[in-house]
Amino acid sequence: VYRRKKEPAKAQEALTQAESLFRTLSNVEGTTEVLYQRSVLANQAGRFKEARSLLDQALAAARSVGSQQQVITALLQLSSVCYAQGLPDESRRHAEEALELARRHSMDDLTARSLLELGTVAQVSGQASEAEGRFQEALEAALRFGGRRTEARARFSLASVRVDRGEVDAALKDAEQALRFYEQGGYRREASACSLVVMRASLKKGNYDQVLRQANVQLQAARSSNDQLTASLLLDMLGGIAEEQERYRQAASHYAESVSISRETGDAVGERWALAGQADALWRLGRYIQARTLFKEAVGFATAGKDATLLAWMELRQAEMALSEEKIDQARTKARRAAELAGRNKEILADSTRVMALADLRSGKAAQAVVLSKRALDLARDAGLARATLQAELAHAQALLANGSAEQALDVAEEARTRAAGSQQRESEWRACLLAAAAAGRLTQPGRKVETESRAETLLAQLRHSLSPEDQGNYFARPDLLQLAATARSNGIRGRSHSQGE
Repeated sequence: VYRRKKEPAKAQEALTQAESLFRTLSNVEGTTEVLYQRSVLANQAGRFKEARSLLDQALAAARSVGSQQQVITALLQLSSVCYAQGLPDESRRHAEEALELARRHSMDDLTARSLLELGTVAQVSGQASEAEGRFQEALEAALRFGGRRTEARARFSLASVRVDRGEVDAALKDAEQALRFYEQGGYRREASACSLVVMRASLKKGNYDQVLRQANVQLQAARSSNDQLTASLLLDMLGGIAEEQERYRQAASHYAESVSISRETGDAVGERWALAGQADALWRLGRYIQARTLFKEAVGFATAGKDATLLAWMELRQAEMALSEEKIDQARTKARRAAELAGRNKEILADSTRVMALADLRSGKAAQAVVLSKRALDLARDAGLARATLQAELAHAQALLANGSAEQALDVAEEARTRAAGSQQRESEWRACLLAAAAAGRLTQPGRKVETESRAETLLAQLRHSLSPEDQGNYFARPDLLQLAATARSNGIRGRSHSQGE
């Protein structure tokens, strides 16, 4: 009960009393249960080595008395600890053994829980289709035998894998249903984890302010209860929010703190994702050398952990970095690789298609860029992905303008401008204004050109003000922004530049 309520001190006190009683009675199964419960508390607190030691003891004790149920639960918890430590193969072996035992002894709930654990191992390893299949099988089993808590976990797990793939509406439906069960049953830890999935889905839909408020409240609660694992996850989420709102310095800071906590707790999965996020934020500030170093480190961790989803995500972000540096062939190659690794991940597919469109545009293939950027835009819109839609709109407007379709380019640029302004994404709104001004100029609409130029100047001043002097130097020296300034200058547009005296 205390563990469910996230009161670990009281839980430990109750376990100490129970252990004393069980040892007095020479009750091996009772003592084994105490060891197991202590391991769960240690795992939840991020003390993985301690959890593993306790589980080894619990597993040996359960095997000695032939308690198959306790053997299975210990194996499942051991699997959880192993994947947190970045040991996917060992994690899978424990979960498979648990599933085989549960099926052999016709233990319905433990069979479903074993399927869930195998699905989680697959998800952490980036095998989204396998994970979804395991989770769906577990859900169907739980519905057959009436296991409400297992059903809730299956729905939560399905939501998690679906939000990873950019299927936000389906993810929200499952996550909200699971969250209701957890809140009504007083399962605080599970409710907290489920609310994180709801927030991730809401973030992808562009509900930045709402998610920011929720994440800050939960982070304060996690810190108050010394819940390091949850704090690390929330810091990673805050990094993602800041990055999507184009506040890259804050994003890098949040990611760095998440990396630090993950290293302290031994959370290998959290560490590699936060490292990748930090690298992504840093290159957007123009700090390419640091970003490359962190990407290299994260790729090593992801490769060792067989995390295909993260590897695809990093190929994509490195493709964007290469495009920013005007390394067109490298950008195209990495974007294609990201698409190959993406599977059914709609967000990665939309973003990689956009990068390939921009690579074609920079190679003088404007007509081809129009087709690809429209494909990226359709993918992002159909999935309801706010950030991906905005970036695809900017790419499509740029391609249309280069291909001589100024009127269409103006319409798309204005859509992007409205979207960016509503989310306070200054860099994207600035880009949209420059594109709109260029299109208006070609259409001989001087009033509209002056209005968008003026807004671009205001946004440029705000961008400068939001950056430290050091960050200004790095950010505005980005090759892609220098190229943007040169293009705007050739179109006679104000509000275009940075270090070039505008």
